[in-house]
Amino acid sequence: MRSFFLLLATFLASSPAHAETLLDNDCLGNAYESCFVLIEGEITPGLTDRLRAMVDSQGVDGGVVYLNSPGGNLGEGLRLGRYIRELGWDTSIGSSDGIPRNDDGTPRFMGSAGPAPGRCESACAYAFMGGERRAYNDDDRLGLHQFYSSTEDVGSAVAQKFSGDLVAYMVEMGVDARIFTLAASQEASGMYHVPRQQAEEYDLMTRTGFDTMFLEPYKEGVVAASRRLDPPQPYDGVDQVSFYCRGGQAYALMHAAIHGFTGNDLGYPSVWIGAEQRELPQDALSVRIDGDEAYLLLRLPPETARALAAAPGYTVWASYGRVIGGIYSASRNTTALERQMLALAFRLCID
Repeated sequence: MRSFFLLLATFLASSPAHAETLLDNDCLGNAYESCFVLIEGEITPGLTDRLRAMVDSQGVDGGVVYLNSPGGNLGEGLRLGRYIRELGWDTSIGSSDGIPRNDDGTPRFMGSAGPAPGRCESACAYAFMGGERRAYNDDDRLGLHQFYSSTEDVGSAVAQKFSGDLVAYMVEMGVDARIFTLAASQEASGMYHVPRQQAEEYDLMTRTGFDTMFLEPYKEGVVAASRRLDPPQPYDGVDQVSFYCRGGQAYALMHAAIHGFTGNDLGYPSVWIGAEQRELPQDALSVRIDGDEAYLLLRLPPETARALAAAPGYTVWASYGRVIGGIYSASRNTTALERQMLALAFRLCID
């Protein structure tokens, strides 16, 4: 069997020498979450060890890796993906194209809009799968195709083992292994670029934001709530928002799985109704700390609750200093059914 599904990589044959792959840790500004690692170039043996040495020796700011690579060594792609998952980092696609350069030729991202569109193909796509959260833009390219060896025939037993190993890796990383069949349908010399919608369907790209709202019984009424789809992060720690009525008063309650509250922290609450921001008085916000968790309760005026239940989208917002965790928020564009759920949750407060 001459070819079978894998990424464009070198398995039995060595790759020709190329310029050393760029490993760069940079930031767009002074905030930790604006920092990232850029891996740009071929996935070559030893790349994971280089990244590990950089992390161990100098530390790394940020928790996301941007990849820009045509592929390379498949085994190294798998090792890199597993190391990224071990670190708990996210992955994205992006390049240094058009970015100003330092004197040593490395890109200088500070003050820029961030990485330019890039591509992550073949072995790179497997490294991309290692991200705790995975995302890319419409202008980026994530590519899969068959594997081939340019120098030796690959027997069916080896092909079968490699196929099993790749499927096991996908399952390990939480990717739907059905994507295997899409790549297998391509010629070894071709490339299947996965559209973002399909990437979400196959869990190649992590769905983010807050999920479809649901109802739960609460005293004489109901609670309308939405849970976060992706894991909470520092400075983005809210993982559930709930709306309900108690004692004739409408409330929005945010649960923060990650927070920086110490007690008596000063915050500024508001609610966005569509594109309109409605600021609330500071005493409309209260916080209860329960160890590593925190509950932010916003008291909503009747007219705000009424507008929230009728609007096509909302954002519940509480702003604090960065040392406290920055902005705690939850947003969702609501369907007609979800707006009915909100109206039911508030019916004892706004009717």
